[in-house]
Amino acid sequence: MRLFKRSNGIFYIKIFDDFGNEIKRISTGEKRKSSALKKLASLKERLRDEKRTKPTSLGTFRKNYLQFVDTTKSAGYKNSVRSAFRFLATVFEDDTRLTDINPQTVETSLLELSEKSPHSAYTFHKIISSAMNRAVQLGFLYENPFTRIKIPKPARKENVYIDQIEFEKILVNEPSQILRDIYIFAYNTGMRLSEITNTRLSWIDMKELTITVQNSGSFRTKNMKSRIIPINEKTYEIIQKNIPKVISMNRDDYLFRQRGCRISGEYISKKFKKAARETFGEKTLIHFHNLRGSFGSELIKKGANPIHVQKLLGHSSFSVTERNYLSIQLIDLRKAVDKL
Repeated sequence: MRLFKRSNGIFYIKIFDDFGNEIKRISTGEKRKSSALKKLASLKERLRDEKRTKPTSLGTFRKNYLQFVDTTKSAGYKNSVRSAFRFLATVFEDDTRLTDINPQTVETSLLELSEKSPHSAYTFHKIISSAMNRAVQLGFLYENPFTRIKIPKPARKENVYIDQIEFEKILVNEPSQILRDIYIFAYNTGMRLSEITNTRLSWIDMKELTITVQNSGSFRTKNMKSRIIPINEKTYEIIQKNIPKVISMNRDDYLFRQRGCRISGEYISKKFKKAARETFGEKTLIHFHNLRGSFGSELIKKGANPIHVQKLLGHSSFSVTERNYLSIQLIDLRKAVDKL
């Protein structure tokens, strides 16, 4: 830290990181150097106390942060956090103190990763930066050094939507009845895979014909909010077919089960990808999440209010809906031209 005087006569304190980079300027509010020096000494003492009282290693903080996200974030986000920390572990040892982590070293490693996997590098940076904000809140860091790192944002992939005819072809190539039921359920509700595998009987109201996607002890929605999805005729048929299989169980049991157990999302995803490849070839970009996107795109094409589509899909903001679904007409035009 260093004291300097500005043209207004006020003394300020320059704060530097461990590598000599200026990270902050703080006004002392003093015009007398002796008073400003006292404030500088007081700040140095406070920072020394913080470092003495809360030394934390990367490994310890990782465990702390994973416990935090376990109760506040969705399963998908938790998996991303674990992947981001595994990446960080390739750069620094577990016993490295958080204050000793060099952001420039992390930036170099992320840029190298970005050449191979731009999306992973960009996502890891966002997750690590968010984690370090938590470290600042807990007093493990004075400030978040990762906010100064710049990682290129990957180019957006063009969304892939499945129309009704294409969807029917995929169903033909899926021999399992329970999996066909799940695919139809997804196509007609727009629910995420994790939401479908965690759908409980208590979520379903057959009188009001609604499904309430909600948080539970072992499940968190992506944005931590509940939402209501109306049940259409096809969804009603799927629910009616599967409820008798679990009728003797309590309301907390899952809707979709196989051999008495909840079906895993990974299993469903792999089976759907296999059916899609058998339908459209090995190089197809279609995967299970496209069923959710197709639900939204079909609603928009049939004249649904985009605000209603946002509510049904549970998007955190309308901009997400706008970005993903209001450019559908261009995609349809491209499909038409490709037929020439």
